[in-house]
Amino acid sequence: MIYNRTMTATAYLYNEKTKRILLHKHKKFGELYPLGGHIEPHELPHEAVLREIYEESGASAVLADKDGKKTYSIDRFFLPSPAFLLHENLSQPIQNLDFVYIAFFPEDFDEGTPLKPLSGESREFYFVSEDEVLDGKIVRNGEEIPIPGHIKKTASLVFKSLLN
Repeated sequence: MIYNRTMTATAYLYNEKTKRILLHKHKKFGELYPLGGHIEPHELPHEAVLREIYEESGASAVLADKDGKKTYSIDRFFLPSPAFLLHENLSQPIQNLDFVYIAFFPEDFDEGTPLKPLSGESREFYFVSEDEVLDGKIVRNGEEIPIPGHIKKTASLVFKSLLN
């Protein structure tokens, strides 16, 4: 079988003050997902994830290295390493290689400030705690919004990396 493989970059955007990550309600699936999307042909994975963070939330971010520490400088030899590299949809003809990054909001970020995604992007954002991730869902205004299993697993590892 010949496989068609795509590459994506994903960010678990972390607020150090509240110890929560930003997820959004995916327009197609109705479940909570981190920010991210396809890597364009001219982009490196870390460039794509920073672009996706901006497009999907309007926020700026600082990427973490693979140990969860902030990476302030990027040079042409030592690029930020993803926290995880996922090979998804293994039994499908279209597979995906996902570069998963941990990113930090700027220190002066306030969760009460409205996020400003670009036109056409999801507008339903949720700051989610580790306990909610482990629960596999959040409840807001009486609505239960699920967190898919693979997101729950990866987000749990992100929290473990950042909080321990």
